[in-house]
Amino acid sequence: LNTSTVNFDSDSSSDYYDEKWDKMTRYLEFQEAYCNPSKYRGRCDPNNPELIEWFAKRKLTKRLENWGQMIVN
Repeated sequence: LNTSTVNFDSDSSSDYYDEKWDKMTRYLEFQEAYCNPSKYRGRCDPNNPELIEWFAKRKLTKRLENWGQMIVN
């Protein structure tokens, strides 16, 4: 990539931002943080009632909500 020919000032950020990719990446980061044997052993889906209950028992519901929408890969 020749960066001297790329003009980032003329391109809007929406030309580079992909909402679907962002939601998929967010899920991968969520999975890495919470879906490991030392934390949660169930199905790793932020919409799964069991996982939501797991967060609620630990008083982490706000933290789960802050992750926003995710696309489970």
